[in-house]
Amino acid sequence: MTEYWKEKTTDEYKDPVLALRMKRAVCPNPQLGACALEDLPSDYEPLRPEECSICRAVVSDLVGIVRLSRERPKTSKNDNYFRLIGLMGQVCTELPMRRSIRANEADDVSDLCEDFWDEHEAALSKLALQRSPRYAESLCADVLEVCEKSVPLDGIYKYDGAAPKDEL
Repeated sequence: MTEYWKEKTTDEYKDPVLALRMKRAVCPNPQLGACALEDLPSDYEPLRPEECSICRAVVSDLVGIVRLSRERPKTSKNDNYFRLIGLMGQVCTELPMRRSIRANEADDVSDLCEDFWDEHEAALSKLALQRSPRYAESLCADVLEVCEKSVPLDGIYKYDGAAPKDEL
């Protein structure tokens, strides 16, 4: 299993796409039993450069960032909040680590994601304080109005089946 890691050059390790490839190589390994391959993002369903798809991916990833962060700010006027917002601001940079993206669409997805974040940062940042799954579920359709339907909770927690459903 460790041979796979040795095949990469130093520059290749800086590629965010590599994180997802490594996860696919290591996580479903029967010796580890960490996850099933079908629990990981599929290459057959890559993230497309469409505003609704980007919104769903960004919201889902932000939920993961908020949920896994040890920061639990109660107000937007403290250091915990600013640290968490800093992590959340990296969501577009880290998108290829969590999502399959076709190489020929990577720049379009990245640009659209950055534009989406810039345009909707205020509403997306509310996830840091408003950690309700219902708020996350309604963001793309009701709050930002970029999708016709809300993101279902299983879509928000798509790659985290053990996630609690009452708070992020």
